[in-house]
Amino acid sequence: MAFQSVPNCAEAVIEATLGGKPIFNVLNFFILGGYEQADINALGAAVDQAVGDSWLPIWPTNLDYVQTHVRGLMNSIDLENVSTSNAGPGTGTGTALANNVAFCVTFRTGLTGRSARGRMYVGGIRAGYQATPTTFTSGIATDWVAAIGDVHAAAVLQGWTPVVVSRISGGIKRAEGIFNPIVSIDARNLDIDSQRGRLLADH
Repeated sequence: MAFQSVPNCAEAVIEATLGGKPIFNVLNFFILGGYEQADINALGAAVDQAVGDSWLPIWPTNLDYVQTHVRGLMNSIDLENVSTSNAGPGTGTGTALANNVAFCVTFRTGLTGRSARGRMYVGGIRAGYQATPTTFTSGIATDWVAAIGDVHAAAVLQGWTPVVVSRISGGIKRAEGIFNPIVSIDARNLDIDSQRGRLLADH
């Protein structure tokens, strides 16, 4: 796919492993006036610290947080940062459900249309969050909405705004990606969701 610029934006990829399989969660951010290396570095360090403070305590002990990789989205060859200060295993009670089990959170921008909504499928779900074969307990929504909010808040302190990025409209790739600031994080339901790509090879 040809490169598509998203002006003044960067992505933070939160990387972990579970049972030998990588798990990635991606958050997008905008900074007014563009970014320099110091801005990218600050975002990486802030996200890494927030993951250490808020995600590791609710991630299971058999999941390993590897790093946060921040990459600018404005240019095809762009600035990046890798932060590993808080790398290590989760400290939450118990072990994880299957790699593909996920909890879905929704990012709201206050605007209508699919391009103005985002979602993230959180991986590394502790078995203690499962209520029934198809649902989680309400605690998962409380914990993960707060944990993601902590990452957003840490980024804001460094001058970055959490955003939803849209690259396609009506099935057609945009000339440039667009973005809208996130105003709320919601858990629409407690259903158990899935990310099949997180399963081990040949599963």
